[in-house]
Amino acid sequence: MMSKLLSNWSLSRVFFAFLGAFALHRLEVLRHYYWTDFYPTYFPVSKFEGAIFLLKTNNALITRGVLNDIFIAFLVAAASYFLLSGMRRKILLSAVVMFVVAAVLSANIEHIIYNGSHLKFGHVNNALSFTFISAQATPGFFKNLALFFIASQFLFLIGAFIPKQREISYVCTALVVGMYVFQPIERNLLASDILQASIIDVSSFSDDFNSDLREFTLTANANANDEINPTTDYNVLLVFMEGISNANINEREMPNLSKLKENNLSFDRYFGNALLTANGLYSSLLGDYPNIFSRVLKWEQLTPQSELLNNSIASKLYEKGYQTTFMQSAPLAYMKKDTVLPMLGFKEVIGDHNFTGFAHSRNSWGVDDRTLFKNALDVIEGQDEERPWFMSLLTTGTHSPYNVPADYQPSVQPTRSRAIHYLDYSVNELIDELGDRGISDNTVVILTSDESRATLTENPVKSQLSLHWLPLIVIHPESLKMSFNQTLDSRSLKKIVKIALVDEPSYLSEFSDIPGQSLILINHYSNKLIYYLKEEEILLFCQMPKLICRKIDGVKDPLAIVPDQAQKTFRFENLAAHLRAISSEN
Repeated sequence: MMSKLLSNWSLSRVFFAFLGAFALHRLEVLRHYYWTDFYPTYFPVSKFEGAIFLLKTNNALITRGVLNDIFIAFLVAAASYFLLSGMRRKILLSAVVMFVVAAVLSANIEHIIYNGSHLKFGHVNNALSFTFISAQATPGFFKNLALFFIASQFLFLIGAFIPKQREISYVCTALVVGMYVFQPIERNLLASDILQASIIDVSSFSDDFNSDLREFTLTANANANDEINPTTDYNVLLVFMEGISNANINEREMPNLSKLKENNLSFDRYFGNALLTANGLYSSLLGDYPNIFSRVLKWEQLTPQSELLNNSIASKLYEKGYQTTFMQSAPLAYMKKDTVLPMLGFKEVIGDHNFTGFAHSRNSWGVDDRTLFKNALDVIEGQDEERPWFMSLLTTGTHSPYNVPADYQPSVQPTRSRAIHYLDYSVNELIDELGDRGISDNTVVILTSDESRATLTENPVKSQLSLHWLPLIVIHPESLKMSFNQTLDSRSLKKIVKIALVDEPSYLSEFSDIPGQSLILINHYSNKLIYYLKEEEILLFCQMPKLICRKIDGVKDPLAIVPDQAQKTFRFENLAAHLRAISSEN
């Protein structure tokens, strides 16, 4: 029996082993989609009824995804089979390869849970970061790793006893190659990528689209050179709440933030230009677009010679005599913040290594949000009272795997909900403490986010838009209260700060007069781009990098799009050059 296990080496045996892991991975993808996207939309009476309805309404998408899985499993199996065939310990080495594949599939599930898309080759740099790996090594990752690996090993062992291995291998090869050649897997532009694609995407879009030759015009970096000339001695506390969407600011999830939004200044159509913390900080602090086509971060391309550095909010305020501090829970080396933040004008940069005292909770992303705020208050109290200060805080508690004290609402599920509630509680405590200490009397507090991780599920376009929809709440010493609805992106933050620091009796009209903007919103995780042309009331929902776009007319408010709104699909021939010019990409 042992000799048969060791000697019966065939392509079909390796293929079925990998196929087992990919099949379980697909089931886990469907389970996640069911609870996060499908169930909140349709509220089926039972799980069984919901599962049947999910399969019926998404059968074409799921079929595409399964065909992708089969083809990728075959490619991996074929590569492993031919590479290992001449080796003495090929059975042992095949187990190592299967373990690695199981780890990649498990990491992909984690990526889907947090980013809503499959892993791409461009994300390999995260695998080289100890901070990221240690933070993301969740119990769910290890559970799936064990499940996928055991499944592949079980099928690999069973395969040793199946007769006519060579013939089966030929049949498998013919079926998989024939399937791909004669039934190409075409993707649906608007539908969920996690359903129709795989971890390596072999599907494609049809080239049968009309071309649109329109020319595009948009002023690039319209906010980058805004001068900030304070005529008050107001301090500025800018809080980036990790991964919080404006959709989270409601009575159920964040009741305290909801009240702060209602009783102060709020900008309800404020959008982040791109997902990922470094992109959010880059656009917000520098007033510039991130890279649109390249996954390389402009944040990490900054050098001391970069002209944009002098235009950052921190640099501008430092020139006016402000003390400048950036403070976060996480290690500063991750995303090169220890290098970049001082270049942006932050003269004091505080990270994980500075938090040596008591913390309510810790994980690989650092201390919890409440502890971060407590330490921030201590730093504020230590500032020179003769000079105003600008402090920026970045929380991490609402980043997977979520940092919440074990005794805080232990019955609330899932963990992300606990983390959001805890952040809401901590922010409210921070605002109360600022008031009790008299700090809020001359401090502008701005509550926003680096990126959004909540989705609205009414339709695919709105779902993608909501991944950019950020809160922007301004708590002003003058007790101003108003909601604004012009479309703005995170490059506008400098303009908000500029107005807030001027001794202006008509603050409200100044904020109201900020012109609404066209929007360019990039999601490198799912290769989606949204281009909202405000003046023309047109929204383009595009697949990158080919820029095959669904054109939606009559859009006065991007978040008011309805599923049956007039839509046509085009390839916009001049759009790529236009976007590259805007983002200064080669």
